[in-house]
Amino acid sequence: MAGEDFPIYYIAGNVARHHGDRTLYYPAYGGEKLTLRNLLDPVPPNTEWSRVAEASGLRNTGRFMAPPFMALLDEPLSLMPPATALMGWRLASTLMLVTAFYIAIGLFDGRHSFGLLVIAVAAGFSFFPFIETLFQGQVDALVLFLWVSGVYFVQTRASIWSAFCFAIATMIKLSPALAVFVFLLRRQWRWLIAYTFWMATFLAIGIWQLGWHNHVFWLTRVMPMLSSGVPYFASKSLPSFVADVYVRKVPLEYRTFLYYHSALHCLTGH
Repeated sequence: MAGEDFPIYYIAGNVARHHGDRTLYYPAYGGEKLTLRNLLDPVPPNTEWSRVAEASGLRNTGRFMAPPFMALLDEPLSLMPPATALMGWRLASTLMLVTAFYIAIGLFDGRHSFGLLVIAVAAGFSFFPFIETLFQGQVDALVLFLWVSGVYFVQTRASIWSAFCFAIATMIKLSPALAVFVFLLRRQWRWLIAYTFWMATFLAIGIWQLGWHNHVFWLTRVMPMLSSGVPYFASKSLPSFVADVYVRKVPLEYRTFLYYHSALHCLTGH
């Protein structure tokens, strides 16, 4: 099987696909508040999540931390056995990476140089984060593909489809929303209106399918913690990197979460 991430996405798709309890986010053990220290703990037992995991032949997984809409995008994966779904996702991630390079090269030099594409693909396949993405079953290749596609559609003056790509990417990870500031500065009102429309549409679909409780919990309990980064060795976010530089050490154990989060709090004031 994969590392820790793919089983989380797989179970999220299962939970979202079935009727009944579609809870995606849970408080800590014993009902205590979810904190940075226990954010990476497994989902508590005797929950719908843990029952679905057991029925799928998976051990109890870690916590789902992506925006709720991501669970809906994971539903097609849950239609397949876990091993098949993982292999399919790895192949899809590889194809999306190659396609993103192909589009980016065309945007860069106006033509699709085969030699440059081969060099870029070789470099990408040798890049540790991509190797980790394949092993863990992460979504980074999809976000990259959507980001590059969004830029391509801007170049071809297809603002609606560009906004669609960025909106989907934002519903997977919040970082693509940074593009909004660029389009705002460039006064691309058509793109901004389309982006707002797609975001509102996806949010409405998410609430309709998954309920208010998932969205409120993610917005108020999960997202604020993730916005500060999760300070330990596997985190590659910019806030976590700043925290590591500030304290001059990369935390290796979950027990040090609170200490490093306190240091980040002192540094940023958040």
